[in-house]
Amino acid sequence: MAPKKQTYYTYSSGIPSKNLHLGNLTHNFRDPGSLEPFVFDGFVDPSDDPPEWAQVASLENYAMTLGKGEGKEERYKVVAAAKTTRMEIIDSEEFFTSTLLPNPQAKSWLKSRISASQSLPDKPVEVWMLTGLILMTHATWTLLSAPNPEDAKRFTPGLASPFDPAAVESLRRLSVSEGVKPTFGFRAEKEEGQKIAGVKVVETGKFPGVRAWAGRWERVAWDEGVRLQKGVYAENGEGEEDFDDDEKFWDGFLEKADELTK
Repeated sequence: MAPKKQTYYTYSSGIPSKNLHLGNLTHNFRDPGSLEPFVFDGFVDPSDDPPEWAQVASLENYAMTLGKGEGKEERYKVVAAAKTTRMEIIDSEEFFTSTLLPNPQAKSWLKSRISASQSLPDKPVEVWMLTGLILMTHATWTLLSAPNPEDAKRFTPGLASPFDPAAVESLRRLSVSEGVKPTFGFRAEKEEGQKIAGVKVVETGKFPGVRAWAGRWERVAWDEGVRLQKGVYAENGEGEEDFDDDEKFWDGFLEKADELTK
C-alpha cells in the first residue's frame, strides 16, 4: 500500500487560530498572519454548520506528528488533544473559482498583489490559499525518542501519529498543569524516560486554549490566468530559512499593492 500523501504544513508550537479561516490568502504560510493577508469570513466558527463547500470532522484523543526533534537519536515532536477539529474545503479548485474569486475583497487583494509582483520583479512572490486546518483544544506537546528505524517510519509530519486512543490519553496525562502557557517538563512523580506504546517520552508540556497546529496550503498561480494549482501543497521541508523576509522589499511591495488597490 502506498504511503498516505502528506498535505498539511505543521506548526511546531501551534499558532493562534483567531482570523485563521478556510479560504484565507497569504504570501507566507509559515507565518500566515504576516504581510497583510486576506482573511475570508465565509466560515469562521467550526461549531456552526459548515457551508456546502466545507466539511468538519471531530477527532477524539488524536495525536499528530509535527516533525523531527534535535538529538543524537531519532526524535519526533508530537501534539495530542482530547478534542481535535479538522476543517477542510471539499473541492479547493471549485471553491477558488466559484466562491473566492467572485468575492470583491478577495478579487481586489489578488489583483493588487499580482500587479505589484509584476511591477517589482526583483523577487518571486507566492500566494497560498488555506484549504485545510487542524485545531486542538488544550493540546499536549511531546518530544519522543524512537531509535528503532521501524518506529521512525511511522512518524510523518502532518499525519496521525501511531498511537491508539489509550496511548494518546497516556501522553496527555504525562503533561504538566494546563495553568501555564506553555510549560514543559515532567510531573515530579514521573520518571524521566517513561515509555508510551514503545517509544520514550523525552519532554512534554501543555498549550492551553485553542491553537492551530497544521494548515493545508495550496498555491495560487497567475501564469495562465489566475488559478489554483490544485495538489501543489506547502511542505514542511520549506522551512523558515527558505522564506525571503527582506523587510525593505516587502515594505515596498505592500506599499505598491496599496497604491494599486486605490
